[in-house]
Amino acid sequence: MKSLMKTTLTIILLALTTMAVADPVAPTPINNFTEDNTINLTANDGVQLDANLFQPIDRGKAAKHPVIIFVNSWGFNKEEYTPQAKIFAADGYIVLSISARGWGKSGGVVDVAGPQDVADVENAIDWVGQHVPNADMNKIGMAGISYGAGITLLTAAQDPRIKAVAAMSGWANLNDSLYGEQSFSTIWGNLLITDGKLKGNLDGSLPQMVKDFEHHENVDTAVQWAQMRSANTHMAGLNRKGLAIDLSNNFEDRIFRSNYMLSFYENLKGPKHMDLNQGMHAAPDFQGMTQPNSLIWQHAHMWFDHYLKGQKSGATQLPSLMMQVRNTKQYESFANWPSTNVHQQQYYLSPRVLIKRGSLQTRPEVIPASNTIKFGKFAGVSSGIPIISMRKQTTKGIPITTNVDLIRPDVAIGYRTPVLKQAEAIRGNPQVTVWVTPKNPQWQLVAYLYDVGPRGKAALISQAPVAHYNDTVGKAIKVTFPLRSVAYNVPAGHQIELALATHDVLYSGVPQTDFSVKIDYGMFKQSRLTLPLEA
Repeated sequence: MKSLMKTTLTIILLALTTMAVADPVAPTPINNFTEDNTINLTANDGVQLDANLFQPIDRGKAAKHPVIIFVNSWGFNKEEYTPQAKIFAADGYIVLSISARGWGKSGGVVDVAGPQDVADVENAIDWVGQHVPNADMNKIGMAGISYGAGITLLTAAQDPRIKAVAAMSGWANLNDSLYGEQSFSTIWGNLLITDGKLKGNLDGSLPQMVKDFEHHENVDTAVQWAQMRSANTHMAGLNRKGLAIDLSNNFEDRIFRSNYMLSFYENLKGPKHMDLNQGMHAAPDFQGMTQPNSLIWQHAHMWFDHYLKGQKSGATQLPSLMMQVRNTKQYESFANWPSTNVHQQQYYLSPRVLIKRGSLQTRPEVIPASNTIKFGKFAGVSSGIPIISMRKQTTKGIPITTNVDLIRPDVAIGYRTPVLKQAEAIRGNPQVTVWVTPKNPQWQLVAYLYDVGPRGKAALISQAPVAHYNDTVGKAIKVTFPLRSVAYNVPAGHQIELALATHDVLYSGVPQTDFSVKIDYGMFKQSRLTLPLEA
């Protein structure tokens, strides 16, 4: 069974890789730069790192050129960024693209964006200063996708020589990404490990950390390991004067969830811009690498042109935040975030009576009441078929649907608004606050936010889990957790529903599976859904 699971994950992973780079638009032939694919860098521990160097050709008087460092994504190598490296080189940048240790032809073992990866980039910058005479060492930028984005943010926070970054589909808090709300994403975690074993040189530490998160064992050690690899622990370095940060993340990214990155973005104080795109993890970034009209890469070029070259590229005129609305090519712009045009609408949970659903009301519930749901795998609500449903939604506009009128009342509960008299535009991070009285020390809830049309047919807008492992039985507690970021329009005549269940195939869940949870309501136990609605 384990062998079958590993084979299935490998096939899915290969399909995802194909999807990410499918149907590229060939870049325009460029001949005003040189490319050296034979660069070897020696790390401070003697490990050899493989790299490519792209340099503009100076015709006439030699000039100093700004520098961009690329670091590969998980499962890739130095060749990953070649299309963009060539464009940057033709535009007057010196580009060094590195295979991080443990990947491609680089030696060593994968450090998972640890201290050695940061030191390797710092040594690479030193190498450029020593071996590339026309490099302007006062104008250094760094960029990467996914794994490369995480290393980019971590290095930029600690090395003051880096003046600007473009981080795409990265993370700020690795603990949130792997174990947000104490819930481990089984599908994606196993995909990462499988890919790492196939393409990289993993030692036993990462599989062990993933196993610990999955089974809730040695959690303190695993959290410490993740915090060491989290850029938000270096916020002072990221907010140092002059560091310009361009971020791009995707709403349907189930590895590095957009809500955590949007919260991270809010805490940045220096020059910043963020694109939130419709798409799965890293897919728009990879696809855009060879597409001249890619908004993500256009913004990266504008960013470096301004903050490294000093050009009037339009970077300072970019909106602070741009969100692509679900099922459209349209981006909405926000001059600041949090935005004064978005208010936090409170919907209070009212209890279910008998087997009917509960309701979402704008007035608080004052009468004490409760509902109880137990663990169950087939609740009538879910996040869809892992990866396949998400891909159909992001590439073909086919929503993840269910009939919420058929929710099993013993293992799930739904709360629905009245019919909307006007359309509602959800923009930002929804949040659920629920009063829970555990009947077991271990329990899990999974929240689903739905757009409900006629006859109960509902499209999934967002979802997220929360799990507890050592609660006091019978003691009421208030639990607040975020859902994935949303840019979604709910039509007039539809309804909004919050469903709470106890299991989803995406997450490992808690070891104890005979638990039940009592959800409380009343004047002093206000359970509620907070929706960021655009005025």
